[in-house]
Amino acid sequence: MAMAKLAVNGGSVITAPQWRDFWEKVELNKINSKNFQDFLDNPNRLSDSELPGLISLSRAKKILGRNKIFTVVSYNKLWRESFSDFPIRYTEEDLAEAKQQNERGEDWRLVFYGGRSIIQVRRNSGLDPFSQPCFSATDADWYFRTTESGWANNPPARGYYLVNFRGQFKNLNYEHQEKHLKDLGAFRDSSPYERTNPHVFTEVVFSIFALTGERIAESWRHWSSTFTSNGAFVHVGLLDFNGYRVDSESPNTRADSLRVSVCVKPR
Repeated sequence: MAMAKLAVNGGSVITAPQWRDFWEKVELNKINSKNFQDFLDNPNRLSDSELPGLISLSRAKKILGRNKIFTVVSYNKLWRESFSDFPIRYTEEDLAEAKQQNERGEDWRLVFYGGRSIIQVRRNSGLDPFSQPCFSATDADWYFRTTESGWANNPPARGYYLVNFRGQFKNLNYEHQEKHLKDLGAFRDSSPYERTNPHVFTEVVFSIFALTGERIAESWRHWSSTFTSNGAFVHVGLLDFNGYRVDSESPNTRADSLRVSVCVKPR
C-alpha cells in the first residue's frame, strides 16, 4: 500500500485497539491505497456499518469487549475463507443489554457464522479423538439420511449472530422451555429471543475451540427448534474429548443436560 502522504494529528497517540481495528479494515479492503489519506483525515468516515440504527464493529467491541466477539477476520483465518465485511444487524441497545446480562453471569457473544452446515463441519473436523475438536465416532450418522436433508443441508444465512452460550432452562421439557424463552421478552412488543440455530451453534463452537481451546457446551446439549423427520427436536453439544454429539429428543423429554442457547434475532 502506497503511503505518499501521512497526516497524523499532532500529539495524538494510537492505542493498541485502534491499531487492531485499522488492520482489520485493511484486511477487509475497507482501507486501501485509494482511500488511505481519507481515512487519516477522518477515520469515522469509514464506518463498519452503513445501515441506520445498526452498530459498527468497533463500537460493538467497546461495549461488549473484544473477548466476547468473534469477527469475520478471525473466521477467514481459521476456515481459510475470504469473506468481506458483513453488517452487524443489531443495535447499540442490543449490545448494551447483552453486556448487562453478562455482568450477571450470562455469556452473550457476538459471533460470525460462515454458513457451514453440521454435516460440513463434521466432514471438516472428522471423528478422531486425537485430533481435537472432533465429532463423536460412536454417534450414528442419522442426519446424513435423505429423510433429514430438509434441515441438515439447509443452514441459515451467514453473518453476525448475538448468542448466549450459557445453557439455560435445564430439567424442563420443550414446552416449558418455550414458556421461559417467551418470558425473556415479556416486556417487549415482540420477543427478540429464539433458540440458536443448531448449524450456527455447531460451527461457532468449533471455531471458538480452534481459536482459543475453549470447550463450549462440554457437559450440556443445546436443544434447538429444528425438528427431524419423526417430529423430535435436534440437540447438539457435549464437546468433550470423545467428540461432539448430534441427536434429537421428543418434546416431552426432561434432562439436566438438555438446555437452551438463546439467540437474539438479527434485525
